[in-house]
Amino acid sequence: WLVAMLAGGLAGAIWATFPGLLKAYFNVSEIITTIMMNYISIYLVNQLVYVTHYDATTVTSAYIQKSALMPKLGLDKIFAGSSVNSGLFIAILVAIVIYIILYKTTFGYGLRACGLNRNASRYAGINEKKNILLVMIISGFIAGIAGGINYQSSITKVYKISETFILEPGYSIPVALLGQSHPIGIIFSSFFIAHITVGGSLSQGYGFPVETVGIITSVIIYFGAFSFVVKNLINKYALRL
Repeated sequence: WLVAMLAGGLAGAIWATFPGLLKAYFNVSEIITTIMMNYISIYLVNQLVYVTHYDATTVTSAYIQKSALMPKLGLDKIFAGSSVNSGLFIAILVAIVIYIILYKTTFGYGLRACGLNRNASRYAGINEKKNILLVMIISGFIAGIAGGINYQSSITKVYKISETFILEPGYSIPVALLGQSHPIGIIFSSFFIAHITVGGSLSQGYGFPVETVGIITSVIIYFGAFSFVVKNLINKYALRL
């Protein structure tokens, strides 16, 4: 399972290199390039599954080996009927490690400086191109690990080849925005979004339309973004005083 998870991280790091190069050397928006590449990766993985990991009898992806499953660590006993596993602790640990790197190391300071203002970072002697590329590779590695954990959570995800193989992209930005782009805050915002998403899908059995979840999530994200607007207005007013 560890090898499979790390292989997912490596694939994510390689995939993120391309938008990282475009951002670092041509200043192309990483949001646009990564969203475009999301759909390339979805259908590429679909094709790879069809060629290498396809069960024609069930018309779905085949079972993965039991040795590649994420360890349960007894969590399946505590949360009966759930697929929760050690990936939960790995995700939290990764967030903590990223926090330490960003806020407790010189390397992390350079990354944050480039994110805030690449021109000022260059003036201060920081290699902004290198840092932008590195941060994209690191983020791709983390995303790849997350994808690996998702697929390794059960013996099969029963993905039909006619449908998209992996989760719909787009949750990462709202989660980061709600967590104020802080690694520790993202832990809590991830739990929150996951809670209302899963809970909302289960609430269909009680007569609630699934679209309600999207509306609630959108309202929360919009208010989270609106807080930045209010903060900027307050700062501008304070400067005038």
